[in-house]
Amino acid sequence: MLAAGLVGTALMLGVGAVAVSNAPSAGPGEEASWPAGETASFDRIPGERNSGDPTVTCTLTPEGRLVERGHRFTVGEPVDPDFAGTATVTCDQPVALVTGTSRIVADHARGPLVVVPMFVAALGVLLFVPRFTLALARLSTSGWLRRLLRAPPPG
Repeated sequence: MLAAGLVGTALMLGVGAVAVSNAPSAGPGEEASWPAGETASFDRIPGERNSGDPTVTCTLTPEGRLVERGHRFTVGEPVDPDFAGTATVTCDQPVALVTGTSRIVADHARGPLVVVPMFVAALGVLLFVPRFTLALARLSTSGWLRRLLRAPPPG
């Protein structure tokens, strides 16, 4: 149970990180394309340094319209587009514009569902540690270990 819980947790967190890492970057000096009608989220890129601010300010350029500056988005929250057509996005911090299936996978992998394998791992620890300590106590008091340690060197 311990191993299954740890593997399950690592898989969920890893899949979420991969989903965000494969999304287009919309950080400073980079442009990402926000597809028409797609719900998106702006997520921190794993391994990138950031200011720690829970919001990010982005510049949107919808198709056929002027540049719209100063849109503030909460990192990790889903956002529905308020424009028609595709838009180009540039943000003031390194973030990934996650849309489609990647957004759904990342949301589930970093959501409350990750607690399930963590609970299984904790349950595994609770079941493993007492058995392990009991077995270790039996080995140390059975006498064969004491005799082995006191045995004279072969001569």
